[in-house]
Parts: sequence; structure tokens; C-alpha cells
Amino acid sequence: MKIKNIRRAVMCALLFSNSAFGLIIRSHCRKPIVSQYPCALFSRNCDLGACLCQFINREECRIKIAAYVLTDGRVAKALEQAHNRGVTVQVVADGSMLGFGSKVRDLWQCGIPVRVYESPKKKSAFGEQPESLMHHKFAIFERNDLGKKVCWTGSFNPTVKGSKRNRENVTITTDSSIAHAYEKEFDTLFAQAKDRSFLSTSLHAPRTAKKKQPPKKKGVGYVTTRPFSTIGRAMRGLVR
Repeated sequence: MKIKNIRRAVMCALLFSNSAFGLIIRSHCRKPIVSQYPCALFSRNCDLGACLCQFINREECRIKIAAYVLTDGRVAKALEQAHNRGVTVQVVADGSMLGFGSKVRDLWQCGIPVRVYESPKKKSAFGEQPESLMHHKFAIFERNDLGKKVCWTGSFNPTVKGSKRNRENVTITTDSSIAHAYEKEFDTLFAQAKDRSFLSTSLHAPRTAKKKQPPKKKGVGYVTTRPFSTIGRAMRGLVR
């Protein structure tokens, strides 16, 4: 009886460890996330954010993700959990999209290496605008579904709107040459972009509540008009 329990304990330790044996066993026992590779997914019939989270949750080695904008809390949480269980996570984000509900700062605060692509600014009619954008949306998983390197790419940004409203597409492949090309592009971006210390001053500070201004007193002879017409709506308020 004791020998059987010892064998069971040893098998469990090997199965759930990060050893080569455990990785091979798990990769062959688990059901694949998609039926075949390469494959194409579309947001009209698939929750792309949930699918991306599946790949993140299954990764046991390294994740490299380049995202123009990242606002989906599910994806950010999955990346944080992967980082906490020992997976190497690296993120490259675009500097112009850090203040629009972005989860990039959350990733940086939990210790994930984050780099921000910053383009030189140019003057325009709308103020200073970046000359170029880091418009990539791809991820490389080192050892994932079926124990292989997986490349995820397409039009999809990890946002709630991208998952549930937009018409987006994703292509997933295990082709080693394609995955290597994307990984090379990521490494180049990661080396050129600014390190995570930039995030401490780059994001918008929390908005403070505006002080309510006292109502303006109406002058003598002023009356309030109802905006029945376009002129009334334009004048909107007080007239003599």
C-alpha cells in the first residue's frame, strides 16, 4: 500500500513539474485548443479574447506579445497569472495608446518587463502627433498547444470591443519559420523601445474631481428662452 502511494506521489510530482517529462506528458494528454494548425478565427463566431487567454493559461515557458492597445482585463489578468507561475512574459506597447483604459501599467506594476514604442512627434492641425505607430498585434508562445511554439497574429487588439463588437481576424500557426520571423521582429522592437521605467511618468495621472462652480447670476432684464429652433439652441441660454 505504501509503495503504491509513493509511486502515485512520484508520478504526480513529475506530471505537474516543469521538467521535460512533465511537459511532454501534459502536452499529449490535454485537448488541443484548436482542431488544426494553421487556423483562422473571426470575432463574429469566436470570442478572440477568451481564446487568447486559453493560450496564455496553457503556456509554461515564454510569452512575447506586441499589442497596439491592450484594454481587455481578462488578457491582462491571464498574463499576470502566467508571470506569477514562473512564465517569462515580455510586452511591447504603443506609447500613444497608454491612457485609453490601457492595462499596460497594471502589467508593469506586477513586475512584467514592458517596453513602450515612442515615435518622434510632428506638429499637425490637431497638435503634436506621433510620426509612426507600433501597430502590431501578435504573440509568440514558446511551448504551448501540443508542446509546440505557437504564433498568434491578425487584426485583433486585446480589447473588449475587439472581442465582442468589431469584425476582427486572427491566424494561428505552429510553422517554425513564421514564428521565428515574428519573434525576430519582437526582439528588435523590444530592444529599441523604452524600458518600463518610462511608464512611471508617461501615463496620465488620475483625474481629480472638478470643483463645482457657483451658478452665474442672471442680470436684470434677462429671460430664459426655450430652444425651439436651431437659433435658440445655438444661443442656448440667456438673451436680452
